[in-house]
Amino acid sequence: PVTVSNASSHKKSSVGAIGFSGNLQNVKVLQIINVHKANTMFRKLGTDPRLGSLVAQLAGWEQGARLAQDQVWAKPPGAPPLIFHRDSPYFMFE
Repeated sequence: PVTVSNASSHKKSSVGAIGFSGNLQNVKVLQIINVHKANTMFRKLGTDPRLGSLVAQLAGWEQGARLAQDQVWAKPPGAPPLIFHRDSPYFMFE
């Protein structure tokens, strides 16, 4: 766990690996964009050459694949439901 200090109240709280403190009151869904930049485990997974080769093979990309962006949604117990939808593509690679 990571200890986080709140500057306004000078209180410290223990935060889990992806930000969940264990508090079940007023819980919210946590979204982390580019988690590979902040967490060694996610960086190792997202940049694993075997995963990149598999993705390239499945997508039919002869030149391979590389990580452009990642995203993690963490829904602690008691958090409100997520409503899934499809956005327009953010990146045009071709």
